[in-house]
Amino acid sequence: MLLCRYKCNLRRLDEYHHLSNYLRDLYQTPGIAEVCDIAGMKRGVYSKAGPVGANGIIPAGPSVDYARPHDRGRFARTN
Repeated sequence: MLLCRYKCNLRRLDEYHHLSNYLRDLYQTPGIAEVCDIAGMKRGVYSKAGPVGANGIIPAGPSVDYARPHDRGRFARTN
């Protein structure tokens, strides 16, 4: 079944601490948010024309606050 192709529905991204922080760090990088249409990407994947959307149902999913602070400052280099 095409809906199982990505197998990404076991946990929410927020449950993967490091990946969640990395995503927010990238999204908060100047210039990224302006060119990143997450809702459009979701529509593209789950629409009938997308690789997963055999039935065309686009999941509402959780509301994610990409501007929420992350803890990746601890990796900043101090020279």
